[in-house]
Amino acid sequence: GEIDADESSDESTVATVAVAPAPTPETAARLEVLLKSFSTLTKQANIDREFAPIFADLTVRVGKLHRMLGNFDDAQTYFADGIEKYEAIVDENSDISTIIGLASAYNEQGDVIALTRHPLAAYSTYQQALDLFATHEEKLGDSPRATYERARTLFLMSMEYKPGPGQM
Repeated sequence: GEIDADESSDESTVATVAVAPAPTPETAARLEVLLKSFSTLTKQANIDREFAPIFADLTVRVGKLHRMLGNFDDAQTYFADGIEKYEAIVDENSDISTIIGLASAYNEQGDVIALTRHPLAAYSTYQQALDLFATHEEKLGDSPRATYERARTLFLMSMEYKPGPGQM
């Protein structure tokens, strides 16, 4: 029958669920303003190089938000800008996080290109990620994050994107 409220309120069985806010156009607009302000501040303080990896990552994140909102052209613009920022700083002295950030940005860009039905162009973008991994193979080693992103690249390359309605 009935369950007494006191008997069923065992705190050890309460689950915690992380809730992420839903992306909105307003959130995207605010992040774009933040990104522009961050760019201005780092240039004024002459600390572009120090914050360049963070700035590149933020740019890619704004692209991801636009992709989630279905704004593929805006997403593509931010991914291309993030890639440009990463490419300007990735070299033989780069840390693992920065190298993987660039590879991830290539994958994000490739995904949007594939979703907008340009699979051959997407393939070449994924190949750029693989080339990056090959160039920095010794430094990346068995890093779990590098292993994940490399596997993600190979998975994305193997995807078959079917044309949507009206795109045959």
